[in-house]
Parts: sequence; structure tokens; C-alpha cells
Amino acid sequence: MDFIGEIRTSGVKSTAEKIEYLASLYPENKVFYSVIPSKSFFINESLKTPFDYGKMLEIMSSEIRSAEYIDLFKTLSLEDYYITDPHFKQDKISALINELGSKLGFSVDINNYNKVKVENFIGQHKAKVQEIKGEEMYYLTSSFTEGSTVNNIMGDPGTTVYNPGKLTSASPYDLFLSGPSPVCVIKNPSGPEGKRLVIFNDSYSCTVAPMLLEAYSEITLIDLRYVISTLIPNYAEIGNADILFMYNEQIVNNGEMLKVIKK
Repeated sequence: MDFIGEIRTSGVKSTAEKIEYLASLYPENKVFYSVIPSKSFFINESLKTPFDYGKMLEIMSSEIRSAEYIDLFKTLSLEDYYITDPHFKQDKISALINELGSKLGFSVDINNYNKVKVENFIGQHKAKVQEIKGEEMYYLTSSFTEGSTVNNIMGDPGTTVYNPGKLTSASPYDLFLSGPSPVCVIKNPSGPEGKRLVIFNDSYSCTVAPMLLEAYSEITLIDLRYVISTLIPNYAEIGNADILFMYNEQIVNNGEMLKVIKK
């Protein structure tokens, strides 16, 4: 299980203030924020020191006025996550995609996508548990994922949505978009012309973004843990794009790590 400890109100407030500042820069855009729960959320009440999710959301709601909240907690269950890794399974996020679509204004049915099976997947917990057993992984493909190109700026120079070579690396979850990158731009020539999305993200979005390509011609992922906000214009165009801040609550709880500088 992936415990996050007790709530750090200063960390949550830092995250919320940074989201509000960046969101306020784009008053003409559709701007949203959401929180992705870790596995510990689903057993929170049985923990010795439960995390105060209500307080976290209260702080964010009071601080963030320039973006609309999308509730993703209700779209997931513990069974939707890997046993050997903190992340959720791509083939189990249909409800999450539908919830995003209901707010962002698109409809994508990932149940129609092709499932590619990977045997003996062992994620991040391999280093923590001896003789841990592998599990099945499925990743989803479509004409949109197959026809899109990826540009990881300052990250791994992967050019495809999925990089199977990463499955034998120390971080097999890097199959998705070749792993973490300060800025990742995915271009889909088959998507709606001019329809763009910018996600301020952590690693969970590497699984989500490929499932949104059907609705967008370009999706840009910006990881503020690795790039200072003032440098964004050097690498990515936001313009009239839809904007989504989507972070796991461990990031929300430690907002000091997000490199946002107010001009």
C-alpha cells in the first residue's frame, strides 16, 4: 500500500495557491483541476493516522477560484490499481475518462480500444518486497494512439505513445510516453483540428493522456516538478487550449515541489 501520512495543510495550500495563480492567467480558457487518489484512500478509515481528505478538498476549494473541480474519487476503486505499483490500470479508467469528458465536453469510449496484454508486470514495489509476484498489465491502443507522435522535451527521446522497450527497464511503467518528462507534446493528426489540451501533470497522466487523443489534435503535459513555470512559453503553447491540473494527492500534500514562480 502507498501511504501518504498525515495531511500537511501548508503543502496543500501551496499546491492550491499555485494552481490558482496559473489558472488566473487564462481567464478565457476552460480550466479544471482534479485529484487522483492513491490506493490508501480506499482503506483510509482503517489506518492508524487517516489522511484528512475532506480538509484537503476544503483548502483547495477555498483557494482555487479560477478553475472548476472535477471529482475523480468516485470513478475509481482499489481493484483498479496494480498490486505491484502505485498507479491505476489503464484498462480500468473508463469511468474516469467519462467524468473528464462530461466536464471538458468530449465523449470517448475506451472500451472499444484494443487491449495489449503484458505478462509478469512488476512495478515500483519490486524494490520494496522480496520475491514479489508479477501481474498482468493491459495497455490500450487505437488508430489515435498508433497515429500520434510524441516529443518529450528534456526527457527520454521517445517518439511513440507506448514504448515497449521500457517494460524491461528499472521502471516498466515508463511504457507510457517513455516516462516522466518536464514537457511532453503529443500530436494527433486525426484529432479535431485546433482542439488542444494542456495537462499540468504527474506520472498518472501518462496513462490518461493517450485515452484523450480521440478528442484532441494536441495534448501537452507539463510536469512542474521538473520545469519552472516561467520557462513554459519556451517549450509549449497554451493559447486557447483546455487546461487541466491533475495531481495525485501525494503531490497535492507536498505542493512545495511544484516550481511555480509568480511574475
